[in-house]
Amino acid sequence: MRIYTARHYCTFYISLSVRTESTSVSENHSRKRRQSMRIKSLSLFAILAAAILLPASAAQSFWYGDRENLDTFLGEDSIASFIECLDAEVLPNMEQDIDRSEVLADWYRSLDLIVEELSSDGKEALAQCLTTHILSELDANLEFNDNRDGDEGVTVHDPEKALSGYTLLSSIMGHGCDEVSPLGAPTFPVIDEEGNLISANTCGAILIDMDGNIVKEWPLVAVPAKMLPDGNVLGMAMTFANGPPIGGIQSMMQMDWCGEETWRWPQNPYPVFPVLGGARVHHDFQREGNPVGYVSPGQEPSLSPTKNLILSNIVSPNPPSPPLLIPEISNFELLDDALYEIDTNGAIIWEWYPYQHFEQMGFKDAARDAIKNVSVAGIGGIPGSDGPTDWQHINSASYLGPNKWYDEQKANTWIFHPDNIIYDSRTANYLAIIARVNHPNGKWKIGDIVWRVGPFYPTDDNEGKVDQIIGPHLAHMIPQGLPGEGNILLFDNGGIAGYGSLLAGLPGTYPATFRDYSRVIEFNPKTQEMVWEYKYPETDESGRRFYSRLISGAQRLVNGNTLITEGVNGRIFEVNNQGEIVWEYIHKEEYANGALGLLGFLPPTAIYRAYRAPAEWVPIDRTCSE
Repeated sequence: MRIYTARHYCTFYISLSVRTESTSVSENHSRKRRQSMRIKSLSLFAILAAAILLPASAAQSFWYGDRENLDTFLGEDSIASFIECLDAEVLPNMEQDIDRSEVLADWYRSLDLIVEELSSDGKEALAQCLTTHILSELDANLEFNDNRDGDEGVTVHDPEKALSGYTLLSSIMGHGCDEVSPLGAPTFPVIDEEGNLISANTCGAILIDMDGNIVKEWPLVAVPAKMLPDGNVLGMAMTFANGPPIGGIQSMMQMDWCGEETWRWPQNPYPVFPVLGGARVHHDFQREGNPVGYVSPGQEPSLSPTKNLILSNIVSPNPPSPPLLIPEISNFELLDDALYEIDTNGAIIWEWYPYQHFEQMGFKDAARDAIKNVSVAGIGGIPGSDGPTDWQHINSASYLGPNKWYDEQKANTWIFHPDNIIYDSRTANYLAIIARVNHPNGKWKIGDIVWRVGPFYPTDDNEGKVDQIIGPHLAHMIPQGLPGEGNILLFDNGGIAGYGSLLAGLPGTYPATFRDYSRVIEFNPKTQEMVWEYKYPETDESGRRFYSRLISGAQRLVNGNTLITEGVNGRIFEVNNQGEIVWEYIHKEEYANGALGLLGFLPPTAIYRAYRAPAEWVPIDRTCSE
């Protein structure tokens, strides 16, 4: 295999209140990117000029920023239909005379002004026009951006700058394999586009080397899969034998190197399929010994299941028993998340449910209105469903672990107690820390939300601080011993999500924010000041733009680099602090074995998440008996 170094043009820009530790990096995917990296040094004048031209990192609500650029995402027919709706349904409800022709000609600048003069019926009509003619097409056009550019396998590798090891891929649809599912029935059957069965079993946990070769695979549902020492792997197991799963995966599973099951957690208090198990595990879990699920100095996950943190769902017991209806929150049944701590024997020793902490989540009136009246379907956060509302869609949960912010003797630092848990909400655009211990002075009790970023982000006096986050994944505190320790690292997907109003004064709706690119951000949890940012918001000549609306994640490596999973595109890359890509892998079509995408939402090569594991975690003797 040829070895390439990455060539990327990076622009650095600083805020007027200079922070030397804060860096913002933009990626440019050139077709000639396999050459040495160049850094453009900019004069202060150039920096200030660029600041005028560069899109703001902060998400635009549908009506913040350059509204005239909406034609980038919307067709002429949609805009024409909206203007027609505005003229026929909204403007007749104005409480004073206006020049209609002027408003319609410059509608994207006029909306804020006319809202102030609309009757309540007019506001309802405007919200409906926006939802019907703008939001629906914007939703469709922000789905995916193909960053593969025809490439597959390892396309960039600088051995002097990349961290050597193995990468465990969590493949959404898996790779057809000969291994037998631990539940004794097919997991995701792999079929081609004509519907022909290719493999009855799929391996979702795939370990590759630095050259992109498959070293080992396991018949697990990898949402995600996590490596343990000695070649053990944690993941999930399921079957469609008795119908599709509801609200999560049926069993939590640990396998050794040879694919033998060594531990399983099959059940939570709300089983739907009692025979098959009803763990309803989804999106994340942690094993005692390591707070975040990836390699960090001195914090090795336990091989034995002494304690596990598991993200699950509440599923109504023995349907059709009463669903989870909380009228103070929503007019719809809640598909609510659940956090469980389980002991060695699988007994639940602690549990937590978002609906019990609604008042601590910081939702304003418009957001509450949206939560109450809009049902959000699961994958992709689709509004307008009549079924249970996936009102939170939590997709990561981890412990803070030992960190520099916590001092047992100082009560005001107990927000960052190592046992506290951080999670993120994809649907509602926020991150939060849950107290796992009582405050020493009674300020809070176990289970309370004690720290939060979002769901609303100030636009005034916010220079250099965390701005609008949309649909986040894998928010966690960088573990002790790694560069950036104590900071919060997350994949900020962009796309559309969040509760609120499309314009101030209009009824609440979902989604209420959008951005057409992704970014990885690192920030100080005490001051909320940005420390590092990786993004590439513009589409280059090859059609590449850093963007994954769904799934994805970021891992801080021991060499200071960051391993980023751009999940929808099946792209994993290692980037250093200056924005140089030093290793890149694009998931091979052949590894997807012609599998169909997940219900049309994701391509077959999509990667939920990836983790870099050290070579010493892979057995020297890799032989397995038949």
